[in-house]
Amino acid sequence: MENNLEDQNSDESIKAIDSRIDASTSLRRIIRAVVAQDIPASVWEKASVELKLLADLLDRETGDGAALRIRMGGIENMEDGPIFLTSPVSGPANPISPPIKWWPEEGTNTIRGSGVFDDQHEGPPTCAHGGMIALAFDELLGAANIRAGHTGMTGTLKVIYKKPTPLHAQIEFYGECLGKEGRKIKTVGRIEYQGQVTAEAEGIFISVEPEQFLSIAKKNVGEQAEEMLKQRWGDEAAEEVRKYKPSDLG
Repeated sequence: MENNLEDQNSDESIKAIDSRIDASTSLRRIIRAVVAQDIPASVWEKASVELKLLADLLDRETGDGAALRIRMGGIENMEDGPIFLTSPVSGPANPISPPIKWWPEEGTNTIRGSGVFDDQHEGPPTCAHGGMIALAFDELLGAANIRAGHTGMTGTLKVIYKKPTPLHAQIEFYGECLGKEGRKIKTVGRIEYQGQVTAEAEGIFISVEPEQFLSIAKKNVGEQAEEMLKQRWGDEAAEEVRKYKPSDLG
């Protein structure tokens, strides 16, 4: 299915987004069954045949190249839904995401979150994988930066694992941008379960201008890069990016 960014608010586009989320919800259930359920071989054989047919159907509708990432709104609109449908942390249309829900704390540079890690996110038995916790922190701290008016890429991310974070339990997230000095943005976060801190994080993010992102994106996806930046920053920022010659971008 081709993403038409011009028509994201059309009835057809909304229907496609809803259907994509429904499909992802079903895939999330399938992934959980694959990694965690003791199911007879005969059932797996039948399921694998049917899943291959579905995969073939979707492959026929998939074009070449990188897909555009669908952006749903800004940090200030988090309570109305996710920023990115396909985020591996918070995207309801990404079947590997928990998904975790983020929202801003009014009047602050703090982002709150809540979610449940499931069987497919397991590390130590009955506990969330440390890599999944780091992944969640990376997005949480990045969202707090955007909330504070600073965007950047992760320079360093230090995670302190204080206690195991359980699966199948409601986990709370807190992220706060402490400020910016030069190009460096400092951000901290924590994860809590039943009021107890299970992990903490400190991040240093590096401010990157739109034209630098364009250079990076062009190396990764070619000429789709400008449309992706337009989607991320809007028409005005995309117009500013166009003013830079290739020699300016490195």
